[in-house]
Amino acid sequence: MAITSVQSPILLAIATLFAASLLQFNSSFSGVLAQEPTCDWSSCTETERDPDLKEFTYDVGDGPQKTLVYVEPEINSFYRKSTDEIPKARYNKVTPAFNGLGGKFINMSNKNLDFYWESHAGGNSVLMRHYEPFSTGGTGTFPSHRFFFATVPTEKLHLMIVKDYPENLYVYDPYLVESDPEQTEKNLQENLNTDERRQYDKWKKTLLFHEQYKAFTGRSYLANYGDDGPRSPPSHHMWRADYFGQEHWVTTRETHFVNLPPMSELGRITQSGSERILKESDPRHFQEYRTKDEITHEPLEFMNMTLKVLSCAPRVFEIPNFMSQMEVHHILELAGAIQLAESTTGDVGTNRGPKETSSARRRKLGLAVIRGCHERNRRSLTPFTVGLRTLHASTRPYYGAGALKKFRT
Repeated sequence: MAITSVQSPILLAIATLFAASLLQFNSSFSGVLAQEPTCDWSSCTETERDPDLKEFTYDVGDGPQKTLVYVEPEINSFYRKSTDEIPKARYNKVTPAFNGLGGKFINMSNKNLDFYWESHAGGNSVLMRHYEPFSTGGTGTFPSHRFFFATVPTEKLHLMIVKDYPENLYVYDPYLVESDPEQTEKNLQENLNTDERRQYDKWKKTLLFHEQYKAFTGRSYLANYGDDGPRSPPSHHMWRADYFGQEHWVTTRETHFVNLPPMSELGRITQSGSERILKESDPRHFQEYRTKDEITHEPLEFMNMTLKVLSCAPRVFEIPNFMSQMEVHHILELAGAIQLAESTTGDVGTNRGPKETSSARRRKLGLAVIRGCHERNRRSLTPFTVGLRTLHASTRPYYGAGALKKFRT
């Protein structure tokens, strides 16, 4: 559903808290500047395999297959001072007070269906989205939430009441007869054509893999089982988070902006897609407005950063000196100038695109700085956005095929 507009003071308050934390980093840590790279994401990948990646054997009807999946280690292994230290059993894992989770809903029929949220038994219903035959979708939810598939609001085909994590998957299968495979097969033959049966069988493989994956890892499989098997594990290097306080030293060519480039030097961006990606050997934009050597007064070519593990599952890293004070203040300035419009992320209803306000020029000016900060993260750290994550355990592992699945909320 569409969300009403949020006024800019709220965004400003959020940005203020974010920027204040960054300013605290800057005031307590001066950072290390290097003339030569010490380690970047590409050169640091020649390390041993993450010990928490385990070999998983499964069978979805094509014989035993193997893949690597992430299995969250025992919690006491996080409380040590080095990778080689043997942890002492002192802590027990607790259940988070926040019990929200990502719900995945699957229409395994050959019918177009509507998907509703119900406030309570017999209460008001709200149309969430439309489902095509053999399609899936998801939403953020909580245990006891009620959803149902229907052709019309008054005719519930299948009611689904959300359970506790890790029960993330909810399926509508009108052909299945529990404990009667013969009748199930008869229903399938009578109701599905060849192509529909192929799609149905593909979903059955996803569900078979899901049950085995959940039994092995303790998590639901939120991706889809494809023609080539399960979703491939992430191919990019990801920094280890074996224990609290573990550190990694990385290098980036995206040095700090210390002055704001003037509007007169900003031209229209004509490249698109991969054409906009800078190579490691390419010069960085607006080097004259970035950090310079104190002696030669030439722009620094590299900047070193330290990643410190604050959380192991999910992985959270503290990066002191990630942004300069100018960059922090610039984010605050942009937050105060942007006027937000109606959300365009709804599945149903009118989606109006954002309108360019009188502050458009200031936003365009900010792109140069924001892009530099984004590239600093993307090129030199990890594929995921570094920051404090508040995701529930349903999406917390970064390893394990399909462990991360973004849902529209």
